Amino acid sequence: MLKKVTRIAGNKTTVKQRVAVVNQLKMTYPILVLLRALSLSKSTFYYHQKNSNNLKDKLLKDKIKAIYHQHKGRYGYRRITAVLRNEVVINHKKYNG
Repeated sequence: MLKKVTRIAGNKTTVKQRVAVVNQLKMTYPILVLLRALSLSKSTFYYHQKNSNNLKDKLLKDKIKAIYHQHKGRYGYRRITAVLRNEVVINHKKYNG
């Protein structure tokens, strides 16, 4: 842990990179120790944890756009939801919102 943490702490790293290191090492070491070693606050760490789920939403949004353009704009939310259900498990409210 010390090698990785000192390498990260010594360089100019972004918060996302430090959060990624904490995520890699959190099964081995306590989160509070890692946060202190990387000079991250708990609120910053958990904020980035919460917002990392946006990648799933972005992938879903790209998939929805692909289906929409594949059918030349003739599919509405119900048809797109049906196509998504056949490919991935999704609730219609996720697309509606």
